[in-house]
Amino acid sequence: MSTTQPTYDEIMRLFKETDESFKETAERFKLSEGQLQEGRQELKEIRRIFWEMSDATDRKIKEVSASIGKLGNRLSDFIEDAVRPAAVRLFQGRGIAVHEVQQNVTLQRG
Repeated sequence: MSTTQPTYDEIMRLFKETDESFKETAERFKLSEGQLQEGRQELKEIRRIFWEMSDATDRKIKEVSASIGKLGNRLSDFIEDAVRPAAVRLFQGRGIAVHEVQQNVTLQRG
């Protein structure tokens, strides 16, 4: 088996190919780093938008909760206004005189 020694030109060609390969790899790393930076910026923007939307959603939930609370209060006022005359008639129909009607009265007996 005979082995031939590489010539100077072959060695230089291999060095050149290796150098080109390193340059290509370095360029790919630059592109990848650039893409990574863009991805980081996009992620940062997505996070910012998410938090803005989250804050807006929280505000809307609070507004809706407050509206539901107000509606509940108005509904309870409506029911009280509807029931009050019927309750007075019911007591009077049983012979119990009703002289006044008050809301939210608390009585404590000792």
